[in-house]
Amino acid sequence: MEAELKWQITSSKKRKQIQEGVLIIGPVLIGFIFLFLTSRFNIYNISFKEIIYAILGVIISFLLLLLINKIFPYQDRKYSLDNNGITISKGKKTKRYLWTDFECFHPYSEGRGFKPDVRPRSLDLEESREKIFEAGKKIEGYIFYLKKKQKNIFSKLYKVFVVVYSEIENQKAVNKFLSNHLPKKSMKNTTDLGLIFYEFK
Repeated sequence: MEAELKWQITSSKKRKQIQEGVLIIGPVLIGFIFLFLTSRFNIYNISFKEIIYAILGVIISFLLLLLINKIFPYQDRKYSLDNNGITISKGKKTKRYLWTDFECFHPYSEGRGFKPDVRPRSLDLEESREKIFEAGKKIEGYIFYLKKKQKNIFSKLYKVFVVVYSEIENQKAVNKFLSNHLPKKSMKNTTDLGLIFYEFK
């Protein structure tokens, strides 16, 4: 069993991840929207002009996201896991948690992705969704939600998750390390519903 695991996600690395995400996922998402709208062209009486406007809106949104990404002040994140617990730093804020502080953990990225509750009518739509999901996995590592234990009767009214961002290179190692110390539970639609608080999101 590995005794310690450390990594850092710098602001420049985060900025690069988002830029790659927009440039890679953007075109696939635009194609998905086009297929989705055209497949319902006759059902909802959507005009071709409305389809063009919708796609232009998405393109403008992506361009704005790229612009904001250039100037947004991301904070560096540092993670240190050992056999006793986990230390997380985000900017100037640092906090130490013991494994006994947590009830379990959820691999958010594994459980959600872009899998819909209702199957699409077109195989092309299903393939586009899968391409978006696969592209996302190549840009950013898994995200893990560590659920804190409920300490008293009042804490049963809400849930608290400590969010851990891994990298592509170490996402499997992080998943294994967490699994050695906490029960692993699948992310369901109801997992993060209700009154939710996030730490280090």
